[in-house]
Amino acid sequence: MLEISSLDTIQKPLPQDAPKRAAQTLTLPIKGMTCASCSTRLERVLNKVPGVVKSQVNLASEQAHIDLDSQAAPSEKIYRAIVQAGFTVPMEELEFRIGGMTCAACSIRLEKILGRLSGVSKIAVNLSTERAVVKAPSGVLNPSRIIAAIHRAGFTAEPLSDLADRQSQEKARAAARQRGEQRRTSGKCWERSVSVLTVCDAPVGA
Repeated sequence: MLEISSLDTIQKPLPQDAPKRAAQTLTLPIKGMTCASCSTRLERVLNKVPGVVKSQVNLASEQAHIDLDSQAAPSEKIYRAIVQAGFTVPMEELEFRIGGMTCAACSIRLEKILGRLSGVSKIAVNLSTERAVVKAPSGVLNPSRIIAAIHRAGFTAEPLSDLADRQSQEKARAAARQRGEQRRTSGKCWERSVSVLTVCDAPVGA
């Protein structure tokens, strides 16, 4: 019988963590950078934010390209880090008219769904006014992307800018119809006035 008096322990190398892969990329406008050291410093700041795989900041285009993993922190933390570094992210507000909400639970659920969109800074959904306001960096969110998310949640949506344009066009058409009606009414009054003058000017006994 073969006796093994000792065993040589083979040291296996510890498995290294697999490199993180970006699940999504966020491109943000950045204001306040004046030199290359600004962009370099901002990259270091962004790379420390939980969930950021890699960041590239372009001084010339004033943009930051941020690769995020699937466990990325909310976008608001990224914006806060940028502001604390001494820079700003220009924001815009997109407002929508929402249809189909019937209770407070609907508005709360819609806020949660819209809050998951990459780039969203703030959400406010008002049940009584049937309005949703989405705050995000300028040019980051396309309105059609927000509308698609709202539709998937079971509601309808229309940008208030489109609604305002349509209402303005309807008012313009109504005003044009009113002016046309006034011109036709004025024409009829003129014709009646001419007829009366003609009768009054006619010789007596004619």
